[in-house]
Amino acid sequence: ETSAGVLAMLVVLVAILASMTYRFWLFLTRAPGQISDRLKGRRSHKGYLALTKGMVAVAAGDAREAKRQVGKADGLLGNPPLTLLLKAQAAQLNGDEGAAETFFKAMLDESEMEFLGLRGLLNQATKAGDQDQALSYARRALKLMPKSEGMAEQLFHLEAQSGHWAQAGTAL
Repeated sequence: ETSAGVLAMLVVLVAILASMTYRFWLFLTRAPGQISDRLKGRRSHKGYLALTKGMVAVAAGDAREAKRQVGKADGLLGNPPLTLLLKAQAAQLNGDEGAAETFFKAMLDESEMEFLGLRGLLNQATKAGDQDQALSYARRALKLMPKSEGMAEQLFHLEAQSGHWAQAGTAL
């Protein structure tokens, strides 16, 4: 026999104990995923920081630092599309046009990076004096981004230099 107050207190204690046991069980089952998510988030943050530093190094013309940051970003992020751009620009800074071309061509496989890849290949073809290849890249790039005034202007000049006046008029 017991009083109603003691019974109520026991029910409350059992409820609290059950609640604490349930919360502890949730913690144990969710903890590995949360820890993994935090580690991935930290790794991703460091990777994008390295990517940013690499872009700044490219803009500053620091080939050695750009290459160092490319390796860091690539190791931390895996191979996101933006690391391809950084790799290509770092290769250009180092004078390795072959590697830059490889990276620009790899960008063509990424839909969100295809225009930048074509633009890089266009610039390389123009530097190399390969008019036909430059025209091909410019036409493809303008089809992807028809509102790109700079690309339309570049295509106009390439078409005019090649004597393709009808296509130059279309580009204009």
